[in-house]
Amino acid sequence: MPQKSDTSSPCKAKSKCLNLSKLRQDFECPKKIILFVGAGVNMSPGVDLSWNTVLNHLFDSTLRYIAVEKQYTKATASLLKDVFSRKITPKGIQNRPELFKLYEKGQDLLAPITKATVIKHVLKKEYIHHIRSFLYNKCNRKTIKAAFERFYAKDAPDENAKNPHFHTLYHVARMILLCPAIKSVVTYNYDNFLKEAIQILQNDQEKYFDEDDIKNMKQRFPRDVYGNQYSQKNIEKDFAIYHVHGYIPPPAEAFSVTEHEIVLTMDEYYESSRHVYAWQTTTPLYFLSHYTCIFIGISLTDMAMQRMIYLTRQHGGANKVYLLSAATSKVYNDKDIQEASDAMDNIHLSFLKNYGIVPIYHPDGYYSLFNELGEIIKNNLPWKK
Repeated sequence: MPQKSDTSSPCKAKSKCLNLSKLRQDFECPKKIILFVGAGVNMSPGVDLSWNTVLNHLFDSTLRYIAVEKQYTKATASLLKDVFSRKITPKGIQNRPELFKLYEKGQDLLAPITKATVIKHVLKKEYIHHIRSFLYNKCNRKTIKAAFERFYAKDAPDENAKNPHFHTLYHVARMILLCPAIKSVVTYNYDNFLKEAIQILQNDQEKYFDEDDIKNMKQRFPRDVYGNQYSQKNIEKDFAIYHVHGYIPPPAEAFSVTEHEIVLTMDEYYESSRHVYAWQTTTPLYFLSHYTCIFIGISLTDMAMQRMIYLTRQHGGANKVYLLSAATSKVYNDKDIQEASDAMDNIHLSFLKNYGIVPIYHPDGYYSLFNELGEIIKNNLPWKK
């Protein structure tokens, strides 16, 4: 289908999107592009698959095991759950100093990576099954397909909805199918949702693309690459989606836990960093050093990602690395607070600049950002020039 956008598309006027013109130049060249994808690509109303949400779900299960084993009272178990899942917030307990101290203690004692290590120690290899159940109960092929037909098909009943579901996932899948310059995806997600999205759009092309796009766009054969499933022969003929931290298939697919080791805990992070010649290290590093790379739905708090950026910077990667951010311009009534907010933004921008990262964000958020990006892609398709 032609790219959906309203009549007031910001692309027709001066863009409000920071640094988008630089990315536009790379699409116009075109440069070879690699997408680096994080949990944010799957965000949708009612579907939160962020790192912290998955971790909190696992830790809830872990606490139930611990509470039974240690014979905690119901009140104690409930408090632990609320503190560690961050259901208690500083604002909500500011008039309860003892509970506030308990909250602070919980945040200090168990950082996310520490929490993940406790989860694995208690649940052992069952933690992978817990992740699998959580992910695919929240989202699956049927869910994605229904959302795409509802919001993005040519005859979509809710095409003008203000908050369409799986907006980022749709646009990323569409981008992959329309842009031959995009060569691969590196993802830090365990799921197969991006592959499903690509296949849904490709299998029902008439619903989502115009005749010229269908006639000219490149056929993609998305393949989830993980662990010892890495094969150069298969990668050369398929569109590789590299799961750097491992892959967990949907319940319909049989799998062995030992063949799907994932990176979640301290020991797994440390072990993966020791294997400097493993494809999980060399492939992302090569891409960052030789391709234009676009980070989507990534917060850059992941230790493995930080390591890749650091090494790339040290060895002088010559190509651009872009970060598509959901950051928006917040307006505060208090002048001092507004200045402090602006100062925080500037400090963060300086951090990104020091590591050679070009941030791209729209003041109205991801929805407007991807609408503009979709317009750029549509206007730079080889068969429409």
